[in-house]
Amino acid sequence: MGNARMGRLLGLAAVAGLLVMALSGPAAAQDKPGAKGKQPQFMPSVLCRVFTAYPTPAGSCKLAARQVENKARQGALLVGVVDRVEARFTRIDPKRGSSVSTLGLKLQLVKPDRQTPAVTLGIEDIFEDTKVGRAYYLVASHAIPEANFRVHGGLWTDDLKTGPLLGAEVILELSKHNPRQKAILLADYNRDSVNAGVRLCFPKLSGLIEVGVFDVGGDNDFVVGIRRRIPGR
Repeated sequence: MGNARMGRLLGLAAVAGLLVMALSGPAAAQDKPGAKGKQPQFMPSVLCRVFTAYPTPAGSCKLAARQVENKARQGALLVGVVDRVEARFTRIDPKRGSSVSTLGLKLQLVKPDRQTPAVTLGIEDIFEDTKVGRAYYLVASHAIPEANFRVHGGLWTDDLKTGPLLGAEVILELSKHNPRQKAILLADYNRDSVNAGVRLCFPKLSGLIEVGVFDVGGDNDFVVGIRRRIPGR
């Protein structure tokens, strides 16, 4: 069996495995004393909740928005400040409770190549505007281009909990003439829940649309989101 086929099968197995974890009950995270509730969402992407080790390119930015059923509306601005450094501004408007804005930073410690994964250190809610307070994460991302597969793994810690971050992406090419026109199957586990969906990329518009489900096997919240990249000069 070729490496590409093996990698693709591993990718599909990873996505399926994450869904099985959801249906069999989420793994227990290490709770800190007095911790209650789930972490707020800082929009690492439009849909899935796991942060990747790939920052926004220097000089460009991304605009993102998503709707989580009738529970919350969220928006984010991601800015490539300098090479390997990203700033993230997130706005969360829940149906119940007060709106909140947060600031996060991401620093890529290791650049990726074919053998070495990218490694990134990040901090979210720097000014502690949410009940969770300041949060830190360390994540590695590795791509297997010949298998159209990416995997992410790391650790998140905040005032409430510490737990793993796991994610997988399987890339499906929709056009032989334009490899950037693709669909991406997504699944991840972020300490609290498993989430899954699909991302549709539109290269001519420098944008994408994502649809999926948060907390598979739990709340099963339907989510839809859009993102557009604004290239730098």
